[in-house]
Amino acid sequence: MKVKQLKAQALSILVVLLVIIFVLLAIIAYLVYQNTKNNNTTSNTKNITTYKECADAGYPILESFPSRCMTPDGRSFTNPDEHLNENPTTQTIKVYFPKSTVDDPSKVFALNRDIVGLDAGTIENASIEQIIAGPTEDEQMLYYYTPIILSGASNCSSLDFTLTIQSKKATVKFCKDLKLAGELSDARVITSITKTLKQFSTITSVVVLDKNGNCVGDLSGLNNCLK
Repeated sequence: MKVKQLKAQALSILVVLLVIIFVLLAIIAYLVYQNTKNNNTTSNTKNITTYKECADAGYPILESFPSRCMTPDGRSFTNPDEHLNENPTTQTIKVYFPKSTVDDPSKVFALNRDIVGLDAGTIENASIEQIIAGPTEDEQMLYYYTPIILSGASNCSSLDFTLTIQSKKATVKFCKDLKLAGELSDARVITSITKTLKQFSTITSVVVLDKNGNCVGDLSGLNNCLK
């Protein structure tokens, strides 16, 4: 009986020792694997010398401007295609709005807007955006308002409008439904846009179209503004 007990105890001890040995071997194998992985990562990381290589390797890109890619060893690479303009150009332009106290649709009034960092060719677009944005709260207290009210879905890839300039003729085409609230509101839209765009030397005439390409304010249906 005692012999059987001793054998059982010896077998239990052997099993425990085998389990311990197995665990130790597993830990050693894991440490060797991690060391090899880290060495490979470090070696691969050292081969990265540009933003593109860092991004292609799948390393995290910081949401900054310019964007930066970070490697595991703490180095960072700046996107060369994004540049900070340390001295952006500020242009003061005039944006023309009607006033609710003036009935004549040909009468619009200039308000100054400072536009930062835009070159010729894009400042014209910015001026239309300013009309759509409308007067400030303080300016609204002085009865200025925007005649352009857009609604519905855009048919120009989510844009509010498109602007093309050819031979000094500007064509503004709205991409959303233009809400014309009240009598002569279409004339106020045309006047505000025309006066605002004609301040630029690149433009001498202006055509305003709705989202379907028809002349705004042309009740004849003949699209005379396009002739």
